[in-house]
Amino acid sequence: MRIRFLKFQRLNKAYLSYFENEFENNREYELLKKLISDSSKNRSTIYVLEIDNKKVGILGLTFDRLSDSPVLSIDYLFVIKSLRGKTFEEMFNKKISEFMILYSLDIAKKINEVVAVRYLALYPDMQDENLTNYYLSLLPNSFKLKENNETWILLKV
Repeated sequence: MRIRFLKFQRLNKAYLSYFENEFENNREYELLKKLISDSSKNRSTIYVLEIDNKKVGILGLTFDRLSDSPVLSIDYLFVIKSLRGKTFEEMFNKKISEFMILYSLDIAKKINEVVAVRYLALYPDMQDENLTNYYLSLLPNSFKLKENNETWILLKV
């Protein structure tokens, strides 16, 4: 199994065709369109996960501040619906979403060698409590932070 991340500073909307029929709902599609738009304005960096040359996930990262601390923020995390919830031995027995978060944490650690980044931050979509609990269970060293009535999940870099 060949696993790799492709890095993009900009991505065009034609890229959406790779993920046709893999969205759970229209909201996922709209969020990906926004991420692509943000990347064209140099607001986000996008990583596309490929397994055996098939695009299976997208990760959008930006710098932000949370509780007066610099963070690397996961703005978008998408896994194609046909692979959600599956564990892969080649990914150290992890689910794709977990693997992508740990990859983001590695990026944050590399950035931290040059610029202070205290946390990797994840904002659960729709502030869904089930999703929040899912991410907290995936990431044992994570914790919740409430800021401006919003829930964030943080991992120390």
